[in-house]
Amino acid sequence: MDLEAAAESRDADRFGERLSESFRGPRELPRAEALATLRRYFAAYESVDLEVLGIEVDRDGTRAQVRCVVEFVGRARQLGGLKGLLPPAAVYRFELGVAEEAGVWRVQRATWEPVAPGTGHD
Repeated sequence: MDLEAAAESRDADRFGERLSESFRGPRELPRAEALATLRRYFAAYESVDLEVLGIEVDRDGTRAQVRCVVEFVGRARQLGGLKGLLPPAAVYRFELGVAEEAGVWRVQRATWEPVAPGTGHD
């Protein structure tokens, strides 16, 4: 999965290649702001490890709705007290609206919410 590999290598540009130019996140978060936030998080972590669980896909031609749970584990950089401020682990449920654009599947819409650990193991 390209998004997972990009996140684990903390590569916001590569991650951004899979977001549509029209991407909108929660509360209409625009693509540029989402990527700027992602860059800050990636810069704050020395390592990122993800496990994507419970993937559900409802596909209709060149569009799909994807639901999954992502377990995150990261090691914060030792700079300026980041280790104490950033969570070492978290679990989120994602809902993605994806579509094929010029032969590439891109995320057009995304929402996410924190969930209890173990949620994706059903």
